[in-house]
Amino acid sequence: MFPTRDLYLLSANPPVNITKNTYILTGCFIMIAIVQWYAVQSYFHNDFIRWSTPMMMIAFLMVTIFHTWPSLRHGFPFNLIFVIATLEMMILGAGLMCANLEREVLLSVIAASAFYLLLMILIGIILQENMDANPFCFLTSFFLCMMITMIIYHSMVVKSGQLHLFEDDFILMGLLFCVDFICLFLLAAMFFQDDVQGSDKF
Repeated sequence: MFPTRDLYLLSANPPVNITKNTYILTGCFIMIAIVQWYAVQSYFHNDFIRWSTPMMMIAFLMVTIFHTWPSLRHGFPFNLIFVIATLEMMILGAGLMCANLEREVLLSVIAASAFYLLLMILIGIILQENMDANPFCFLTSFFLCMMITMIIYHSMVVKSGQLHLFEDDFILMGLLFCVDFICLFLLAAMFFQDDVQGSDKF
């Protein structure tokens, strides 16, 4: 078992700075992703693309493990090491998937994904003022749009103290927001790739 701090000593009602810590960590994760995607696009070749899907699958499995294993989630410094390893797998996997995009298109996709993520977070913050963040809200919204709901729900959870986040859960929330960003990036990149492949046929 991982050494963990007593969860009773961690605040069950998150202080104001858990929101600040979450978004600062998310911003750091996204900046790391952008730098590495630029490096992958500049220096890696298409021969490495075959590794992208296994890396993404392993990364999503690691996210699930981190989300559902409290002793790992609250076991410092193992939680940070595990999150960094998870992010590296996901960032490199996503970067390799999109390695054949032109640099201008890559930067456009990153900017659009970041703007969309920020917009959904703001919507979640606004909605939290008028409704409680709870799993039932998430499940009912899920049928409208899975991706949009994920981001809105995550931002509501960070802003709200009703789901009993602990003080160090900003690590988990920062990881989840970065996962949202990477998923948006991949969806947008796939759209551009399909568009380019379709235009090449004519």
